Amino acid sequence: MASVRAMSLARHPPPPCGRILDTLETMEDLGMSCLALGQVDESERLISHVLDARKRILGEEHPYTLWSMNDLSKVYCAQSYPKDALELLIPTLDVAVRTLGRSHIGTLMTMSNLVHTHRMIGTPSNIRTAEAMLGDLISAQIKSLGPSHPDVYGAKLQLAQMYERKGQLSQAEIVYRDILSAEGESPGPRIHTSLKVKESLSEIYHMLGRLEAMPQVEAKL
Repeated sequence: MASVRAMSLARHPPPPCGRILDTLETMEDLGMSCLALGQVDESERLISHVLDARKRILGEEHPYTLWSMNDLSKVYCAQSYPKDALELLIPTLDVAVRTLGRSHIGTLMTMSNLVHTHRMIGTPSNIRTAEAMLGDLISAQIKSLGPSHPDVYGAKLQLAQMYERKGQLSQAEIVYRDILSAEGESPGPRIHTSLKVKESLSEIYHMLGRLEAMPQVEAKL
């Protein structure tokens, strides 16, 4: 995570507070490791401390501060407080778009976290917002990262799953088949994504009574 952060924020170097900032980055990485291990309260303590310090040292709109806000939103979601995460992410996205641009990796990350948060809240309004935001996210990712980037596949997979859960099977099929088609045109194994798409398409064809389409799916994998 640290190397990705360093690359994405290279255009916004921190002020000369080297050791303090290095310590904060280490604390944030430790906080995210705690989150991955299920130590959610310790993760919140560490990342909240880092966020407060970065606001004080770097300012509220610095890319490192925005990154900490995103990480804290993940903690809130893990604590089953998605509404708190939403309150944190909405202004974060506004700042990211204004200061970094719509195609910056930090902005794309914030959009992705917002999609997850809206889906987690799960009201019809939130689901509609997540669906619309996913469309915007996919377009921005393709422009910034290219159509074959794993993040693009992941976002498309989320969109197809949302269509499927809403019973919009034809729309889900279109997105799933688009994923398979794009995978076939780009080198490199994407076994995990392909298996998910295969399973989902099989379920759709079964529900639609289109079992004759299954051999076509098998041939693509």
